[in-house]
Amino acid sequence: AFVGCVLPFAAEWYQGRGVAAERIGHPLAEGRPPPLPETACVALLPGSRPQTALRLISPMATAVRSLGVAAVIGRAPDVPAALLEGHGFPVVEGADEALRLASVALVGAGTASLHAALAGRPLLTVAALRPSSAWLLRKLLRVEDLAIPNLVLGRRAFPELHQEEVTARAIRAGLAPLLESPDRWREPLEALADRMRTQDFGANAARRIQARCE
Repeated sequence: AFVGCVLPFAAEWYQGRGVAAERIGHPLAEGRPPPLPETACVALLPGSRPQTALRLISPMATAVRSLGVAAVIGRAPDVPAALLEGHGFPVVEGADEALRLASVALVGAGTASLHAALAGRPLLTVAALRPSSAWLLRKLLRVEDLAIPNLVLGRRAFPELHQEEVTARAIRAGLAPLLESPDRWREPLEALADRMRTQDFGANAARRIQARCE
């Protein structure tokens, strides 16, 4: 059996348990990030599940409105547009379009955090689970960070807010440094891209799969 892993720490985890796993890189790390817009704009990516998106969009939008900056809301395919409308910002289809229009990202914990960072956007990650799920997660997890970019880099390179911390006031405070000092985040963004990059993601994955099949 062979496991091709996008995330470096996933490959290490499998290898440590005797599984033939290799890091194959991430396709978004191969190209150049889209150019930044001329004016500040925040991409709101509240999540790919309706319940999560509904839980996060209100404090997210309230925080951004209080900062007086432009924003767009990226809608995931399974999230009804009606859940995201009425917050004062346009809703666009998908994370790619939202990140293209934005200079900073505000994202729910999950793969969107990696997507935003590989798009070259400094980000604030927020995680607000149901109380029962949060209790279980705290029992099971042995890490302090939930944002994938921070897990890949092995440090809190980008800010995060968890559970009770996820309020409009705290989000505003977390976003402000991202908007005020964009150059501060260049080093971790470049370090993450280097960590995730391999030569020719598609061919690299195909070669490894073919070698295992022969």
